[in-house]
Amino acid sequence: MMHKAIFFDIDGTLLDGSSGIFKMSADTRKHIRWLQENGDFVFLASGRPFAFLYEDLLQFGFDGFVLMNGACIKLHDTVIYRQPLPETYVREVCRICEEQQIEYILEGEEYVYLNKNFHRLDAFYRKFQMPRRYFRQEFSLPEITGAICKIEFLPLNEAQRSLCRGFVTEEIDYMEDPKLNAHFELYAKRISKATGILKTLEYLHIDQKNSYAFGDGKNDMEMLKTVRHSFAMGNAAAEVQAIASHIVASVYDDGVARGIEKYILA
Repeated sequence: MMHKAIFFDIDGTLLDGSSGIFKMSADTRKHIRWLQENGDFVFLASGRPFAFLYEDLLQFGFDGFVLMNGACIKLHDTVIYRQPLPETYVREVCRICEEQQIEYILEGEEYVYLNKNFHRLDAFYRKFQMPRRYFRQEFSLPEITGAICKIEFLPLNEAQRSLCRGFVTEEIDYMEDPKLNAHFELYAKRISKATGILKTLEYLHIDQKNSYAFGDGKNDMEMLKTVRHSFAMGNAAAEVQAIASHIVASVYDDGVARGIEKYILA
């Protein structure tokens, strides 16, 4: 039997925190469970760290996670790949941010680290109902810098956003959230959801022709180009839809369930 691997983006695909949708619909849950019962592997593929996964997603029983845009890959409870940012780079970014009063959060394999005095950023994550179990606000920076895979910021103005863009190097890339203009992310250039998917397929010995992915954002484009069968959500930008094999209904109309039903389980 040829097993399949199906990768799901979270935000704008399975749910949409910016619109108050914090749980997968019953129909989406049912169809993803049918994939597993069919012997296939289902993964979350997200820019989020493990600490930002809602309890609903953790309790569902996905087979694994491609997190922080491919910087960390988990299969069940085992980490099969991790790519932290350079320690000296992390320390320098933190130093500059503190001097310029830019609030940031450091994201690791399991925990995220948020200075207890960064109240605006703390309120930002509470607004999106981020679970707090894996937040750490008491920590020693020298002890954690070697385990940081991604950094997020909340710059206040264009001057601070410009400074954040200055953190980009030949090895480090960035993304500014198109929906939340104040939100900014840094991660390693050589990794992506696409590289995470390829490493996962190799680990599981699944042929690329049996790979599937659902997504809606620009950071999903490499992923959609990498798998053999790609699905863009109805709410995805036109450029994302243009490179997908199929366009399904929006996240608000159970596009994932409809895509699984029509193209995978049919």
